[in-house]
Amino acid sequence: MRIDRSTQGAVTTGEAFTNPLAAGSGDAIDAPVLIVPGLRDSAPAHWQTHWQKQIQGSRRVVQCDALTPDLKAWTFAIQAQIDTCPTAPIIIAHGFGCLATVSAADHGSTIRAALLVAPADPERFGFDASLGGRALPFATTLVASSDDPSLKLVRAAALASAWGSVFVPYRNAGHINAESGFGPWPQGFAHLQELMRRMPSRLSAAPTRLSS
Repeated sequence: MRIDRSTQGAVTTGEAFTNPLAAGSGDAIDAPVLIVPGLRDSAPAHWQTHWQKQIQGSRRVVQCDALTPDLKAWTFAIQAQIDTCPTAPIIIAHGFGCLATVSAADHGSTIRAALLVAPADPERFGFDASLGGRALPFATTLVASSDDPSLKLVRAAALASAWGSVFVPYRNAGHINAESGFGPWPQGFAHLQELMRRMPSRLSAAPTRLSS
């Protein structure tokens, strides 16, 4: 696990929002992008919603029941979206969506890279402490906060270590959502840019299905 403190930011309410990854820029995204919200989905003010509007061609994974932490159902929904991608996607996940993303990878889905923001604590939902307990076979960055009520920072560091993620700790950023002041979150794009520099140039996406 590598700890990255170079791009930590404070709450960004009111900052002007620009997308350095837009088409035509040197760092434009050349892969499908899937936005995976957490429980209760991501509201209009949430940074994931802003990013979905700004990242051309990105799609949101919509759960049948966004209020219930059904890991198998959430995993299947992500796999179904991955199956429709022409190449392996970049996933931008938040909260419980991070656990479902890791689960999809554990069940064989091909993912090019994943930004995992404020993941839920697997043990809180009765899952294995590291949800698979192995390094993920693709580039990942895990962003967590020192006062996130959903996951203690020491547990976030342990997950980053288990999954082989670059770990980005924030101070007093809550759950890194709209309620804690993270609307557009321009600093987040710095984490995404750094992640993209570590991902392979291209991967194909093979259809997968969740094992029973």
